[in-house]
Amino acid sequence: MKSPLNNTGEATFEKQIFVDEIVESYNRDFGLNVKKYFSNLDKIEIYKCNDTGYRFYYPFTIPGDSDFYIHFQKFAWYYMPWKWEHKTCADYIKPEHNILEVGCGEGAFLKKIKSQTGANCVGLELNESCVLNSPQLKIENILIEDFSKTNAEKFDLVCTFQVLEHITQINSFIKAQVDCLKKDGLLVICVPNNDSDLIKSDESLLNLPPHHMGLWNEKSLRSLELYFEVKIKSIHYEPLQQYHFDWYINAKLKKYFGDFAKNKIMGLLNTFGLKKGIYRYLERRADKIIGHSIMAVYQKV
Repeated sequence: MKSPLNNTGEATFEKQIFVDEIVESYNRDFGLNVKKYFSNLDKIEIYKCNDTGYRFYYPFTIPGDSDFYIHFQKFAWYYMPWKWEHKTCADYIKPEHNILEVGCGEGAFLKKIKSQTGANCVGLELNESCVLNSPQLKIENILIEDFSKTNAEKFDLVCTFQVLEHITQINSFIKAQVDCLKKDGLLVICVPNNDSDLIKSDESLLNLPPHHMGLWNEKSLRSLELYFEVKIKSIHYEPLQQYHFDWYINAKLKKYFGDFAKNKIMGLLNTFGLKKGIYRYLERRADKIIGHSIMAVYQKV
């Protein structure tokens, strides 16, 4: 098996997951039948790139389509308009910059950046409903690989938030973003951090296909220096966010006590009002707890 990150390195088999378990879980938790994405498959596999540590699901034919993501639009937590990664990226943006966001949704980040700085902003989004809903912002329904052919070296900063983990052909996806950058321009990538306490403590359903196709951490993000015309400028870790407190508590209880006991303990915490005390503790410690995401900032060389 060759790694899709560098297309040459060998990848080692880690484990297999049965499709019926995934289908049942998506039905139970989100009322969504995902069976069609696993046509003629009874199991999928996880591999790890020997060179980079990048872990990925196989086969590459199982990511969700537009209908899959439209289903999640009804959840307020799925497309939050302004998050930690947006604020962190905004610190790198200057008024004279040309900005490209790949996978911009309805363009909430770009709208705010344009309003705050006056920067020239362009977004790419494959969900056509998002493009139609954003007439005041330039959002194009086109693959970054095609867009880059006529937009080489035009942008000062290219960013992508919570997108790379959904992509199977990541080599061409990343290369196209780098191609769009001017020399010394910045590439900003934010993904779930699979080394974080939050994600390691809880095997989240949304970390599985057809939602996620790749599992990133600091090592695999740093490895991009080896295969693309970029060098690492900085790495940022998201601290635990207040809207993730319940997830964090549930994940820790599950890790130490198991699913059944976790639910009973959570019930007791709610009954006796003890969860408020845990919240206050987490509020004091949140900046010291590694949260959901990791952001890598690269400079084109």
